[in-house]
Amino acid sequence: MLTTTTITPIDAPITTTINNTLYPSHLHHALIINRDSSGQANPDTDDSTFLNHLRTLATQPIDMVQFLGDTPSLAIWEALKDLKNVSHLEMLSGYDETCNITPLDQVGSSWPGQANPDTDDSTFLNHLRTLATQPIDMVQFLGDTPSLAIWEALKDLKNVSHLEMLSGYDEYCNITPLDQVGSSWPLQSLVIGSAAGESINTAHLQTITSLKLDYCCGLSFDLCTRDSPSKLKQLTIIENDACDHFIKFQENTSLLNHLTELKLQSTNGCDFSYQYDEECFGKALVQCHSIKSLDLTMSDSSDDDSKENYLIELPVFFPPNVEVLRFRGPPTLANHLSVWYKCISDPKWLPNLKSIQFCLDVCHRDKEIPSDIAKLAYEQSTQFLKDFKSFRPSVAILDEEAIPVSTT
Repeated sequence: MLTTTTITPIDAPITTTINNTLYPSHLHHALIINRDSSGQANPDTDDSTFLNHLRTLATQPIDMVQFLGDTPSLAIWEALKDLKNVSHLEMLSGYDETCNITPLDQVGSSWPGQANPDTDDSTFLNHLRTLATQPIDMVQFLGDTPSLAIWEALKDLKNVSHLEMLSGYDEYCNITPLDQVGSSWPLQSLVIGSAAGESINTAHLQTITSLKLDYCCGLSFDLCTRDSPSKLKQLTIIENDACDHFIKFQENTSLLNHLTELKLQSTNGCDFSYQYDEECFGKALVQCHSIKSLDLTMSDSSDDDSKENYLIELPVFFPPNVEVLRFRGPPTLANHLSVWYKCISDPKWLPNLKSIQFCLDVCHRDKEIPSDIAKLAYEQSTQFLKDFKSFRPSVAILDEEAIPVSTT
């Protein structure tokens, strides 16, 4: 349960208790300051009653603050200076879309910020220290990003070769302490899950051989440049802006220089929204000459049929040294296979190919595929594989049963 106290410039504080299904589970008491004035100036900077209410509330054990609407004035920040336990802060801008968080470093410098309450839980940390003496070779952080105290409690781990950072409600992922605490970990594989808008900064990116991004969005990898060393062999990117991430890797980093296996799934319509367009994906893909195993699950990038052309032309851009190809696409491609046929009839196209899987059963944003379209797509893809076998009799057809793709 979460106690919430809501206050506005014109109403006295109202406290209620709710089931906490929206916020991190460790929170107990939230202060919600609602100043949504629909674009009109707020008088609360000079409203002594409102500020006195805030000063009184600041003496309570509040661990979450949410500013809703107009950005808080300096007087409001100062009224909250006695808060000591705030571990979760939300700045939700109003009509004017301004957000001034600078006063936080003066007024809330002692707030524990992103740290979990377990930072001060000696029993929990002692459990971690005891576990760190065991021969553990995998660590998974699930939920809120670990505090520095948690990282330090794990400093005696020596054998960790696989790390998973699966973000919680706030989609926050801070991996920077890894280079201090786990610099000696023999890390080989890294999984980042549900993180958004974060910079994944760790020197381990230069030494791992496997990286998976699972439902992430807008990540950056600032420590990896075009000149950085890379040992990455396997890359898996699942959903959201998967194609955008791949393009970003190719343009800005060395992570794809020695890549041999790529698995990419992009079906929930979050790609190609901002920085890149559909054509950029093929141009990035064709430059990855070291890829030998290519596994693509793609749907139409939008409801606009004209944007489907990038999938129609995509086989032209497959890396030239691919040996194993798995492609799952939308059923709408069934009527646009001429480029595929042109490719498979050309002996110079993927000359090292040993096996292929091809099916057209991926829906766009979980929209149900009409039965007649699904039937046509199945017939066309089956015929395509038969024709492929006649062109390339030495290539094995992979008859794996299609696995439903979840885009939720």
